[in-house]
Amino acid sequence: MHGPPGCGKTSLARLLATAARANFVEVHAPQIVTAVVGESERRLSSLFAAARAAAPCLLFFDQMEALAPPRGQDTSSEKTLDRLLSLMLVELDGIAAAAGPPLVLLAAASSPSALDAALLRPGRLDVHVQVPPPAAALALPLLRRMTCRTPLAADVDLGERPAETRRDPPRRAAEAGSRDSR
Repeated sequence: MHGPPGCGKTSLARLLATAARANFVEVHAPQIVTAVVGESERRLSSLFAAARAAAPCLLFFDQMEALAPPRGQDTSSEKTLDRLLSLMLVELDGIAAAAGPPLVLLAAASSPSALDAALLRPGRLDVHVQVPPPAAALALPLLRRMTCRTPLAADVDLGERPAETRRDPPRRAAEAGSRDSR
């Protein structure tokens, strides 16, 4: 899945796991990467092992671009991100070949272009779904549903929040009133 922050990618992943009656393992990809050599790889392997043990399971990686950017962008001397990408590809290939209860991997990123192309090949993360921000008419009901069990301060007006958090798409220069300077 890809889309701007706050558009509901994680909530959608949770709903998918619930609908499939599968266990849900959520991973914030930036938390896997550490400065200790070999520790990041151990964490990633442990996550896949735990998800296989919990199968049927939906393993959800949020902010996947932090874990698997296009190769060559890792400036560390240990090349941790390149090694993690290699391990991720091996694990993904193992999911398809595994017997037993299913393990499904779902990842969220800001854009597919933020990920290494090898992740996006057939049999890996080959289905791409854009998740746009909710329509203005749905924002308030969603916000109410998501905060129904959360205590809110007396001065919080949820009716104001969708308008405050809604971002307008960037306008092109022609739409912004710029003119050709011929």
